[in-house]
Amino acid sequence: MKIFPLLLIACLCFSQELLLNTYDKTGYLFIDGRIETIFTFEADIHMTLKDFIIDYYIPPSISVQYIPLPKQDFLIMNNGKTIGTMGTDIVIPKSLYEKLVELFRSGSQILVTLGRYPIEIYSDHILVLEYDGEKIKEFLPHFVNYELSRITKPGRYSLELLSSEIEWVVTSYPGFGGAIIPIFKSEFAEIQWTIGDVHRKDICVVYPVGDHFINAHIDGKSYGFETTVVSHKIFNTQETFEVGSPMNGDIISLSGLQGESLTIPGTFLLLQLQPEQVRVIKATVIDSTCPVLEVNVFQKVPGIYELVTLVSDMTACTVEVFLDGKELAFTKGVLNLAGKNHTLVAIAEDAFGNRSYAIRQISDSLELNKSMVFVEHQEQLFDVLGFGFVSPYIKWWLAKDVSARMIKNAYGYTIETY
Repeated sequence: MKIFPLLLIACLCFSQELLLNTYDKTGYLFIDGRIETIFTFEADIHMTLKDFIIDYYIPPSISVQYIPLPKQDFLIMNNGKTIGTMGTDIVIPKSLYEKLVELFRSGSQILVTLGRYPIEIYSDHILVLEYDGEKIKEFLPHFVNYELSRITKPGRYSLELLSSEIEWVVTSYPGFGGAIIPIFKSEFAEIQWTIGDVHRKDICVVYPVGDHFINAHIDGKSYGFETTVVSHKIFNTQETFEVGSPMNGDIISLSGLQGESLTIPGTFLLLQLQPEQVRVIKATVIDSTCPVLEVNVFQKVPGIYELVTLVSDMTACTVEVFLDGKELAFTKGVLNLAGKNHTLVAIAEDAFGNRSYAIRQISDSLELNKSMVFVEHQEQLFDVLGFGFVSPYIKWWLAKDVSARMIKNAYGYTIETY
């Protein structure tokens, strides 16, 4: 990594720190916030640590063959990792090692930080190769004074001071006033506003009804705005709306509502702009509409049914299903029913106490008479012994020695003999 001396600043919490970047095997010794030495080192590229040096190992002068003691001295960190000139977890140059030993013996605390920091620093820009917010915060302030919140992804970030680039948003509301809002494309800068004889510093400016000439002064430049806000009569009204009511195009919400309809119950302030007047509406949005509840029960085979419950409402709601007076633990699933006749009741209730009910009588397979006509309100699929027919009705005759039944399922009706 390229580091230029003019960019280095003092920004460390510890007076001595050994910073090791496994991305390019470059290390830095900081003393009192300044780079003392830049060097190369050897270590496992997958290792990360942030720890203090706590001990200095010196091999004993005796030689015992059956005890393999280390022959070299080294520094030891609190987690047991070692630093030395050979055979240690982190291998550094001899001159640097001697400097660390000197610092440790003098009683200095030495923080060792090792990790992968894929960041390159040049004289006019920073190059972030892989984005990691914590690593950027840990590494970059050692070298440059940069607003870290501006780094949001991998890429090139300029270190040159750019003049402020601004876009201006001018808004106005007849009968009320208006505002001028700056949008900065680069660095934020303070703005001096002049409205008539009034001078103020602020992030934006607001102005009342009337004609105004407004100046914005920033970075030695001036921007002029001529604005006109016409005077309207203002009427205050109170109205009640049902949740889901449409918001007309000439209605502006001052309470943060967005969209084409009033989807949230509560009290809101609305403006309705009309020719030469403005209506200020204190709108109360209520929910008095019951949920839309649909319950379907399809027979799969005799005694086995599929339950499907659908509910929709503008607000949150709950659904309870009761079979023969006992509450079910589910609203969709399979029912295994013994006997011929059962009663199923579903109740949907929203957060405002509005309820809907649905009742279904469940009967086992319908035994067919010898001669009969079955009529539905719309076309249905009838499966008769494997032959399909689509019709709103079906008529049949059965031989004296034949018995048949009709089963309703998700697809239509099945007629089978037994």
